[in-house]
Amino acid sequence: MLATTAVTLLLSNSAIGAWMNVLYIHQYFQTREHAGGTRSYEFAKYLVGQGHNVTVLSGAMHYSSGTTPEPYKGKVLVKEKVEKIHVVRVGMPFSYKRSFASRILSFLYFMLVSILAGLRVRHVDVVFATSTPLTVGVPGYVLSRVKRVPFVFEVRDLWPASAVAVGALRSRALIRISEWAEAFFYRKARIVIALTRGIYSALCEKGIPVEKVQLITHGADVDLFRPLPKNNAVRTELSLQGKFVATYTGAHGLANGLDVVMEAARLLRHETGIAFLLVGDGAEKGTLVKLAEDYALDNVIFLDPRPKSQIPEVLAAADLCLMILRNLQVFQTACPNKFFDYLAAGRPVLVNFLGEVKEMLEERGAGVFVQPDDPHAMAQAILELEGDPARCAEMGRKARELAMDFAREKQARKLESVLRSVVQE
Repeated sequence: MLATTAVTLLLSNSAIGAWMNVLYIHQYFQTREHAGGTRSYEFAKYLVGQGHNVTVLSGAMHYSSGTTPEPYKGKVLVKEKVEKIHVVRVGMPFSYKRSFASRILSFLYFMLVSILAGLRVRHVDVVFATSTPLTVGVPGYVLSRVKRVPFVFEVRDLWPASAVAVGALRSRALIRISEWAEAFFYRKARIVIALTRGIYSALCEKGIPVEKVQLITHGADVDLFRPLPKNNAVRTELSLQGKFVATYTGAHGLANGLDVVMEAARLLRHETGIAFLLVGDGAEKGTLVKLAEDYALDNVIFLDPRPKSQIPEVLAAADLCLMILRNLQVFQTACPNKFFDYLAAGRPVLVNFLGEVKEMLEERGAGVFVQPDDPHAMAQAILELEGDPARCAEMGRKARELAMDFAREKQARKLESVLRSVVQE
């Protein structure tokens, strides 16, 4: 009897500590050598560091540029290993940036080819799909059913609600199909992971049982981003020595509403000690550049996307970081990854939309809020901060403290716990 009990306990403990084989589906998987968010890479790296086996299904096209690197061109599937992470890249014949139709085709193509690629992955204990796009839910669900393993679905954005709000999705038929698919994935997933408190609340309001929803926020890469000297090579390269620099990094798209920054820059164009630095790309970048040219703005500098590994130096050169979104109710649930980069870099943050970003900044004294769609308020706030370096330094110190509360490892550990729990079931 004692021997049987001992064996049972041993097997139980072995199951608890067992390695997992995770099939991770993210169409926009990027490392620190790419421009953009690296949440999936950081999580996958943590999981393999804990002894788990991770296979990532991803597109081969860069999300921000809409281009395919040379090694992947003309190929359907490319297998590679990134720091012990098994990555299967799907060659994308349709660009994310060419047109709306091309973007939809890219989603559908990845959806179908990733299912075929996933069928070839032999050992799987759990399928973890992260949106957007929403279509990754299809291979996530199908592969979980075929392999008879749990399906976990992560919601990074309330889609299609956000696409409808910015006018990117207008077809009533596509909206209805998307809403049906959204509800289907939420229903079929064993666990639904929300990226922000706002998304968490929205999911619960949709009727998803609260015990089924887990909150795992963006994390701050406090090892990569940290307070660094302001007068660095970036300031020298861009002739920004002695200036107060307000910096934005990330997408220049419909959702970002960066035209208000151009208007604020126009109001401050005679303040020779203030400069705006916008780093990134997107559908609206050409329009923004044209606007700066029309206004003859010498105080605005545009840079192409840079690998995430280079962004710490860009943020170090900043005096203030801009957290900008269009004034839409759906974005009150947003808490973008760049926000945590800003915090970890130890720089004060200016935010112009309502929601948890504003609440965190005001609660911790790590930045300032200005009213949405008000370039005068933004210009005034920047002018005041430029004249108060001690206040900026104090907000930057508090920003770093806030970032430490969201250290990436804490979020990765929670994800591991969630995946392990569904596997054990």
